[in-house]
Amino acid sequence: MARFIPINRLSVPIAGLNDAFTAAGFNMIFGRAANVSFYVAAQVFGLTHSLFYDDGTTSVALIPPGSGIGLESTVGKIKTNEDFVAQAAIPANSKLIWNIVNGTAGIILVDALLQVE
Repeated sequence: MARFIPINRLSVPIAGLNDAFTAAGFNMIFGRAANVSFYVAAQVFGLTHSLFYDDGTTSVALIPPGSGIGLESTVGKIKTNEDFVAQAAIPANSKLIWNIVNGTAGIILVDALLQVE
């Protein structure tokens, strides 16, 4: 059975966010191996992001730094048929790290959904 982790209306400051999952209040350390699907969209253009998993000795990029975040078609809603970004296998005892860079002069809201199986 899949577990869904929604991140609704996360505020991304001008400086951006390192480890946005932790900033949103989620501990993304996987004790067991898992398959994840990641969906994300922002209220306006201007954000780039990266997604890594780190096992303490090795960091692997699932989404390379500088990848753009798309625009929401419906404000505040993630649509699994529109906002899919990545799918990957995460090894046991790894941390999932999502970094967001805000290239604009203001705060931007972003929505995300992580499906863990």
